[in-house]
Amino acid sequence: MDAAEGDIRTQSPIRTQSLARTQALLDRLRPCKRLLVLTHTNPDPDSMASAMGLRLLVDRKLGLPTDIALSGRVMRAENRELVRAVDLRMLPQDSLDLSRYDAFAVVDTQPGFGHTRIPKGVEIDVVIDHHEPPPNNGHNVPHFDVRTDVGATSTMVTDYLMNAGVEVTPD
Repeated sequence: MDAAEGDIRTQSPIRTQSLARTQALLDRLRPCKRLLVLTHTNPDPDSMASAMGLRLLVDRKLGLPTDIALSGRVMRAENRELVRAVDLRMLPQDSLDLSRYDAFAVVDTQPGFGHTRIPKGVEIDVVIDHHEPPPNNGHNVPHFDVRTDVGATSTMVTDYLMNAGVEVTPD
């Protein structure tokens, strides 16, 4: 048990569920060698922050090398400034050798959404999102965390980081 967790028996049910969710995510990714995080096609700040937070989490807790892929463009000027300010490197999805990755995550989106491009043959291991799932989504993803009562996916990822005791730097 992580020091950040304390004795799970003394936690509230919500806190217990939150800690269990974090442990399940880390357990799912622990055996992996390299993770690719996908955002929606033209990522917004929530999507980019969520991808950065997930990368930070698995780097600090698992030492898992992680890349963030971009299938569209960062459109708005303020979003491009965010990318510049935090030196966010997103790799063009079309230029990646997907065989280098054995784990795939999507943040701030889900399979089946029209603004999300999941490469053919890729099976998603992790979904973290705050949007209502699309109709007929089978939720056959091993780690499927969709909470429509949360205002932003980056809030969810921050919860993971806090539960894991990962310090978040200002950038």
